[in-house]
Order: sequence, then structure tokens, then C-alpha cells
Amino acid sequence: MFTGIVQGTAKLVSIDEKPNFRTHVVELPDHMLDGLETGASVAHKRLLPDRDGN
Repeated sequence: MFTGIVQGTAKLVSIDEKPNFRTHVVELPDHMLDGLETGASVAHKRLLPDRDGN
């Protein structure tokens, strides 16, 4: 269960699947980029719509 503070939402651009590893590429809004550095930890939860689009 996530117990952190939600600061915003972002578009999921792609998912790169590899054996035992997965990279999620997200497009962050500009206001969330301030102070973000390479290697920083960004928590997210992937929410996908139902398969029928609803």
C-alpha cells in the first residue's frame, strides 16, 4: 500500500520489458522537473484503463 503524498499525475509513454526488469518511461509536467536529478527515486503506480477503453 502506498502511503506517500501524491504530487501529481503523468502520462505513461512506454514500458521497456527485459528479463527480470522493467523500465517505465513517463512524461512529467514541467513543474515536477525542478530539482529532479539523474538517479533520483520517483515512485509511481501504473493505472491502466479497462481493456474495452472504459
